[in-house]
Amino acid sequence: MKPKYSQITNLQELEAAQRQLRRKIERKGKELSGRFENLQQDYSPANLLGMTARTTGSDVPILQVIRYLKKKIASL
Repeated sequence: MKPKYSQITNLQELEAAQRQLRRKIERKGKELSGRFENLQQDYSPANLLGMTARTTGSDVPILQVIRYLKKKIASL
């Protein structure tokens, strides 16, 4: 079992505990930044629009609008 911080009695134990804490903090920091990047991708404007369309059942009208806009742009 790992000794508690209050049971540290010498400099070597203190330095070992500090190294262990730094490794834990770095690992958690990398984990959090990865989660944040995933959230940014998941909640991008395009994904939000797609999720909204799927949940509201409005895929067909949106597709019709997209097709209409494509035709208008092509005719320019």
